Amino acid sequence: MNNFHVVGIGGLYLDVVAPVSYDFIKRHGIALNEEREVSQDTLQNVFSSLKEKELFAGGSAANTISGLASLGARTGFFTKVADDPVGAALIQNFKEAGVELCCPPVDPKVSLSPFCLILTTPMGERSILFHAGNPTRFSDKELEALVKTRCDYLLFEAAILLEKENRLPVLLDAMRETRNRGAKTVFNLQGSHSWQRLSVLPRDLASMSDIIIGNETEVSAFERHVALPAFSQQILITTKGGKGAEIKAINENIHINALTPSRMVSSIGAGDQFLAGFLQGRIQGLSLTNSMEMGSDAACCILETAAGRRNAVIRGNLIIG
Repeated sequence: MNNFHVVGIGGLYLDVVAPVSYDFIKRHGIALNEEREVSQDTLQNVFSSLKEKELFAGGSAANTISGLASLGARTGFFTKVADDPVGAALIQNFKEAGVELCCPPVDPKVSLSPFCLILTTPMGERSILFHAGNPTRFSDKELEALVKTRCDYLLFEAAILLEKENRLPVLLDAMRETRNRGAKTVFNLQGSHSWQRLSVLPRDLASMSDIIIGNETEVSAFERHVALPAFSQQILITTKGGKGAEIKAINENIHINALTPSRMVSSIGAGDQFLAGFLQGRIQGLSLTNSMEMGSDAACCILETAAGRRNAVIRGNLIIG
């Protein structure tokens, strides 16, 4: 029997969710509805200017893995954080969720754990500023452990492959070896709006990913370089917000409608939790349609919270920097 149902590799982020005025957005030179990586100094400057804020554990793959753990799956995660209060809080939150950390998570060479500002305007626009802080600098030994880890599904997020170009051969080998052992690979396109710098990479990923998931913008950007599905058993999932979600496969297409939450709070992490519910359905042996319905239910539940996963609140006043 495999050790894990699902193992993920990606970043652990502190999500700082804050309501801001249009004057605040203009004063700090932030574009509406943008997602942009900024310097550590810029992020800390904006953070210190926020009057109201809530702190949550986040990260795309991390949200999915934590969501799977809450649904009863055996989960593991490869990640890195700094030796700082933010990193300690994120690690503790993950452990409380029941996720096993598969490598030493603290990198002493990283000065700041990754965190992300999610700024919401009075009209509901959402601007995201983040600083990755090089959170996924794995040693050769740790990457070898990733290759050897036994699981049913191995989940990658786009950010880790786009961020660490120099480790691409090893990470792609991990995907290849995972499939050779009979496990399935899952690739989350979250945050990947352009592949211009690495136009060959989509073809490599498409040839090795059993499941590819992203929203309409992310899937469209990926499909500019490769036709999907790329092989007969591949599943392409496109999440469409209020329009539901669809599966595209060689022999079938499935569409499901979105569920309506009892109250709409935030769409943060909805796609991540859709993937968690879908994978849990597949782990339980459900059909593609029923797994999609399980994903839709998980996504709907998270729309009723401000966080991207269950039990994500970070208590206390963390000092960042």
